[in-house]
Amino acid sequence: MKKWQRNVYHLGTGLLFPIGYYFGNKTGTIITISIFFLILLTLEIVRFKHPGFNKWAFKHLNPLFKPKEKSHLVGTTYFLLGTLIAVIFAPKYIAILSLTFLAISDVAAAFVGERCGRIKIFNNKTLEGSTAFFLTALLIGIVFMQLPLMRTEGLNLQLILWGSLTATLVELFSYKVDDNLSIPVIASLVMTILA
Repeated sequence: MKKWQRNVYHLGTGLLFPIGYYFGNKTGTIITISIFFLILLTLEIVRFKHPGFNKWAFKHLNPLFKPKEKSHLVGTTYFLLGTLIAVIFAPKYIAILSLTFLAISDVAAAFVGERCGRIKIFNNKTLEGSTAFFLTALLIGIVFMQLPLMRTEGLNLQLILWGSLTATLVELFSYKVDDNLSIPVIASLVMTILA
């Protein structure tokens, strides 16, 4: 299994919804995410009820799965649920920002942590990976401040700092809950409260 293939998949699918939401509307985005979520959830149920299908899925889609996902929900299921919750409950600009943190910063943390990580801080995660997550999230927020929607909604540096820090800590300490769910939900919640 190639880790880079999973990272490319994570990045591509992760950016699809925030970009679509930026140019779309809330109702259309909720309907689209809900359809994808229900399709994937149905496939997950079939996968667990039919071991032959599960075996086939892992054989043909192996690069997209983590080994533990053979007997657990795939990360994309959690991602779609987290995306749906963020889009429903957070203001548009905050949902887009938190989803982009997940898409880009999570991949950056994995890339840097695996290649340069020396200082383990929690659950096999490294200081270097967490630093990469925080810095890329901060950079994403600063770039987003230049976008018309984000400017008019009131995105500011203080909110970006809190959102970046929250998302970084959630990624670091997500142990029992998949970070594809926890990052967008908790980061969106904190930024919504502080906005």
